[in-house]
Amino acid sequence: MGEDAVRLGELALKLERYRYNVALATTWAIFGMVFGSMITLASSLMLLGLGYEVHWHY
Repeated sequence: MGEDAVRLGELALKLERYRYNVALATTWAIFGMVFGSMITLASSLMLLGLGYEVHWHY
């Protein structure tokens, strides 16, 4: 009975690490999609002439 509890505890730790890795990968994927979408939007607006220009004032 004690060996079963130890095995269940080890399995729980493995599943927790797996869950953490999946959450971390999903977070990076969402960040990448948002960042890529913003870059695409900015590039599209610049191609349409609606971009921004930087005016340097001395």
